[in-house]
Parts: sequence; C-alpha cells; structure tokens
Amino acid sequence: MTPMESGRVVFSSKKLLEVTYQITPESGDWIVIDQYTTSDDTFLLRRTNLLAQANLQIVQEAAIREGKATPFRLVTVTTPDGQKAKAPPTLDFPAVPVLTNLARIPFMAIVDEMRKRSMSELCKKPE
Repeated sequence: MTPMESGRVVFSSKKLLEVTYQITPESGDWIVIDQYTTSDDTFLLRRTNLLAQANLQIVQEAAIREGKATPFRLVTVTTPDGQKAKAPPTLDFPAVPVLTNLARIPFMAIVDEMRKRSMSELCKKPE
C-alpha cells in the first residue's frame, strides 16, 4: 500500500518561504503534516501527527542545519477537538523520515520547472 502524498510550496519575491508535505496511508490510521519554514541558514520543521486510533494530535518541532536535523521537541498534545491530552509512553509514531534536503521532495522538481517556464509552455500539447 502506497501512502498518498501531497505538497504545497510558497514563494515570495523568488524566495522559498514554506513547504508543506502531507502523507496519509491508505488505511487512514494517521496523517503526518510536515511544515518546513526558512530562517537564514536553518529550516524549522513543525510536524503534526494526527493519530486516529489514539485520538491525538501531536505537534513537534525540529531544526535542520547543514543537512542534519535536531531531535524533535514536543510542542503540544491535544485531542482533535483541541482539548489538552497526554501521549501514552508506548505510543508509536508513523515512520516518516525528516527531509533534510527539500530539493529531493518529489514535487519540488515540478515546482522548479514551473518557476522556469511560462504557463503557455507548461500547458501546451506535447508534440
């Protein structure tokens, strides 16, 4: 079973501001939403784990510098409706790797191509 992946990229004045990368398995048991934002020589990763079976939303943060991520820091643990909660000590998180090189995200090649070509070039019929 291949998980469904989606992404969103935000540029302003030709500068990358944010990349949001979401992964959802076919089972729907969990969703991981990674939001990468830029700051000088660092990316800040804010990961939201939506865990259906545990009825939890867990937000963590890590910094990425020079291709290496710091360990995650717990920000909040809530229920999906926003009530404070505690994560069980034996909770298993989905095995979603931290992307330390955003250029390797599959859709970033498409985004790069879109920034280089006009809409008429991108949308014309292949010969």
